[in-house]
Amino acid sequence: MGSSDAGISFPVAIGMSGSNYYEATNGGSFGFFSVGASIGVPLSGIPSEYGAWDFGIGLSAMVVGEALQGINGSTDSVIPFFRSA
Repeated sequence: MGSSDAGISFPVAIGMSGSNYYEATNGGSFGFFSVGASIGVPLSGIPSEYGAWDFGIGLSAMVVGEALQGINGSTDSVIPFFRSA
């Protein structure tokens, strides 16, 4: 992509533990799984002495384990969220 092209990404993350970090009471290792889509567009109207700037937006969904549901005070295992940068 050139310097004026938009960028698209598909971030994926998983949180696991080796020994009772997320699920201390029952020994499970699953903490969370997150998947999403993002797009970033360079902002060309900003003077170069301020560096390179861009605008980004994205949507994600996070699936959390039972321990994180309790910490969040919710029984929902899927949490959707919107982000911008």
